Amino acid sequence: ETDQRMIKSFYGTSDYFPLSAIYEAKALVKSLKCREKENQDMIKTRIKKINKKIKKNENQLKKALMEKEKLINRSKKKKYTEEDYLYEVQVLDPNIKRLKSIIRNLKFRRNRNEFKLKRKMPSVCFGGKKNLKNDDLETFRFKRSRRMLIPGRRQGKYSNNLFKLNVDNDMLTYRSTQKDIVFKVQFHKYKDELYARVNEKHNS
Repeated sequence: ETDQRMIKSFYGTSDYFPLSAIYEAKALVKSLKCREKENQDMIKTRIKKINKKIKKNENQLKKALMEKEKLINRSKKKKYTEEDYLYEVQVLDPNIKRLKSIIRNLKFRRNRNEFKLKRKMPSVCFGGKKNLKNDDLETFRFKRSRRMLIPGRRQGKYSNNLFKLNVDNDMLTYRSTQKDIVFKVQFHKYKDELYARVNEKHNS
């Protein structure tokens, strides 16, 4: 069964409401996919920079450890001076400790970014997933129902199957799920262009 038929059957509406919901959901999914791709490209660039920093710090650590090894050998040969001791304790050891800490933090950051690359595409939830998970049903229902895109159709008699605009008295008729709702509208901008379109021949 198609999404349209399933939604229509579940909510007991005409074809136009499910079509509008599906249309909006597809638009949101497309937007999320584009944003996700941009984020992934940005994360890949970030990982490259992190790897570069890790390599640089690992090279520095390697040199520092080699110096430490030389001082140990000097100590074994009893050529170890007071200056060597002060250099090892005050400069070399803190530097080794600092470099190890930097490398550890960089690797943690890299792992976190690599995990983001593996995550699944987020799904669309009208009303907000957080509100639904937190059982804030009042906010969820309000956000879910506060608006809906009603796309026009070239084949429709009035260019839209749910709205009918009477240009003689500025009255708009909206076909809701229960009844027709009629109310007066006033357009402050592009009124002439809009009415000209409404007055065009059907399917023009």
